Amino acid sequence: MDAQAREHTAHALRDRSVVAAVALVSALALLWLSAPSAAARDGAELSAAAASLGVAHPTGFVLDVLLWRCAMCFPIGDAAFRANALTALCGALSAALVAHLALAWLSSVAPEHRVERRALAALASAALVASPTILRAFTAVEVYASALGASLALVAVVHHARAPVAFRALALGAGLSFVAHTTVRAALVAALVALVAHRPEARRIRGRVFVSCVALGLAAGALALYLPVAARREPWADWGGPIDARGLWAHLSASRIREAFSSQMGLGAKGGLAAALAVLRADLGSLTLLASLAGAVIALRDRSTIALSIVLCALFDLAYTTFINPMGTRDRQTLFLAEAALLLLSARALFSLLLSVGSPRARGALTALVALVALAAAASRADLSYAGAREGWTAVEVYGGPGAIGAAPPRAVILCESDELCGGSLYARLCEGERPDVVVMPRQHLWDRTTWRRLRVALGRAAPDRSQPRTADEALRVRRLRAVLNVFGPRVRWEQGDRADERLAAITLAPSESPALATPVLAPSSAPTDPVEALADVSRWIAARESDGVLSRRIAATLFFSAGMRAAPRSLSSAAAFWQQSLARDPDHTASLTNLAVARADAGRVREAIALTERALVVDPTRAVAWQNLVRFCSSAGDAACAADARSRARAHGVNPDPPPRVDSRGPRSP
Repeated sequence: MDAQAREHTAHALRDRSVVAAVALVSALALLWLSAPSAAARDGAELSAAAASLGVAHPTGFVLDVLLWRCAMCFPIGDAAFRANALTALCGALSAALVAHLALAWLSSVAPEHRVERRALAALASAALVASPTILRAFTAVEVYASALGASLALVAVVHHARAPVAFRALALGAGLSFVAHTTVRAALVAALVALVAHRPEARRIRGRVFVSCVALGLAAGALALYLPVAARREPWADWGGPIDARGLWAHLSASRIREAFSSQMGLGAKGGLAAALAVLRADLGSLTLLASLAGAVIALRDRSTIALSIVLCALFDLAYTTFINPMGTRDRQTLFLAEAALLLLSARALFSLLLSVGSPRARGALTALVALVALAAAASRADLSYAGAREGWTAVEVYGGPGAIGAAPPRAVILCESDELCGGSLYARLCEGERPDVVVMPRQHLWDRTTWRRLRVALGRAAPDRSQPRTADEALRVRRLRAVLNVFGPRVRWEQGDRADERLAAITLAPSESPALATPVLAPSSAPTDPVEALADVSRWIAARESDGVLSRRIAATLFFSAGMRAAPRSLSSAAAFWQQSLARDPDHTASLTNLAVARADAGRVREAIALTERALVVDPTRAVAWQNLVRFCSSAGDAACAADARSRARAHGVNPDPPPRVDSRGPRSP
C-alpha cells in the first residue's frame, strides 16, 4: 500500500470515528433523558401493544412493535423504559447517519478540507438532537426515531451502493414502509428519483434485479400480516379492526383516522404551511432556515445523488406535513425528516462559506466561531421540560392503583378518548397488573366490530350487536352506547377530556354517581369529604411527583381536573377549587376552563363565566360544549347580542351551538 492509499485510509477511519463519537454521545444523552416508565401521548399505548403483542393504533407500526417487544426481554428497568431505551438508540443512530451523510456529501465536494467537514457534521447532529421536536420523540416510545433512521439509511445506501444494490435496498424500504411510519415513503421516493436522475446505469434494470426487488418488497411487507393474527388473539390492546382484508387495508391506510379528522387533515386544512414553518423556526432558528435555502441552491448545482436526495426529502416531508397531516404539527409529530434534511443543507451552505476563505488560519478561526455560535444556539433551543428524565409519573400511579382506573367500580367499563387515558390504562392493566376486571374501550370506536367485541370479556357472552359498517356510523355508536348502559349501568365511566363527547356528557345518572373517572387520593365513598382536606390531600400527592417540566404540569392539571369532576356531583364550589389548581398548572386546559365557567354561572357570576368560556374558545374554537355554554350564559345575562354573536361565531367554525340530543340511560334499554 503506497503512502497516498494509507493516508486515504487513515482519513476514512477518522471520519468513521467522528460518526461513532456522535452515535455514542447521542446515545448517552438520549438514554439519560429517556422517560423512566410509560410516557404521555402514544407512549403508553404503544408500550402496551408491544408488551401484549397486540395491535397499535393505525397504521399498526408492526416493525416498531416487534422491536420494542424484543427490547422488553432485557431485564433493565420496567417494560416501558426498555422500549424507551430502544427508541433512544434509534435516535442516536439517526444522529450518526446525519453526521455520516454530511461527511459523505462534503467529502465529495472538497475532500481536502477535512477539519471543516467533520466540525459541520458534528454540529448538524448536535442541532438535530437539540431540536425540541426531535428530543420529545427520541426520549420516549414513538415511531419517528426508527422511521427517521430508516429514511436516512435509504439515502446513504443510494449514495454509496451500485445501482442493483440500491434498487434492492429501496424495494426493501418500500415493503417496510407498510410496517413503519409512513414518512419512510418520502425518503424512498426522493432517493429513487435521485438514483434515476444521476445514475445512467439505474435506467437499465435487468430482469433478475427486478425479480429480487419484488421478492424483497413482498417479504418486508409480509410483516403486516402480523396485524390480523394479533387482532384475533383477543388482546386488550386492539385499536381498530385489522381482522380481514378490508380491515387490514383500513388499518394500514389509516382511513378511519382520516375520516374522523378530515376537517383537520388533507388539502382542506388551512394554515398547514405556516404552522410547519413556525415549528421549523422554533426548532432550528431563522439563520438555519436561511442557510438551508442557500444550501438547497448549492445542492442543485452539485448535481449529485446525495444532494438531490436531501433536497427532495425536505420538500416531500414538508409537503406531507402541510397537505396530508397538518394536525400533527401542533403536537410536534411531523417534520423529523425535514429537519434532518434542512440541517444537512445548512451544513452544505456553511461549508461553501468556509471554502471561500483563502487563509487556512482565518478559515480555522471562522470554523471555530461557527461551531461556538451553532452550539450556543442549539443549547438555547433544547427544551428539557419535555424530556423523560424530568418526569416522575408512572402509568400505575396516574391511571392504575389509586389512579383513574383504580377507583372505578368492580368490572367497570371505561370509555376512554385521549391517547393518555386509553394507553395509560392499557399499560397499567397489561404491564403493571392493575385492575384486570376493568374493560377499557376507545369510545370513539364503539361502532367498530373489533372494539365492540371486547365486551365479551366482561359480559361472558357475545356482544348484542355484531353489525359492522364500512365507515364510521354515528347512529350505531349511539345504539351501542345504550347497550353498554343497559348492561353496566352506573359502572360505566367515561373521560371528560378536551374532546368530550356531547352525547356522553348528556347521559343522566343518579345524583350519587359521578361520570368522570376517579383520581388519586379521592377514593369513592358514600361519606361526604371535606373539600379543604380533599384539596390538600390531592395537592400533596401531586406535589410529591410534580416537576417544572411542561409535561409534568399538564399531567398535574389533568389530575386536578379529574379530582374536580369527582367532587362536582357533591358541590360545584368545591370542584371549582380543583379546576383553579388545574388552570394554575396549565392555563389553556380547556376542560377546566369550561367547567369552572359552569361553576361560576351556578354561583351567579355569569359575566365571569362568559369570560372563562371565551378563553376556552380561544384555545379550542371547535369545542361544541363551550359554544353551547356561551349561548346559555349570554341568554342568562339577558344579553341577546352576545348570544347571537356566539351563535354566529360557532357556525363560522362549523359547530352547532344548539344543545345536542340527550342519551338517557333511563330510556329504552335495547341496543
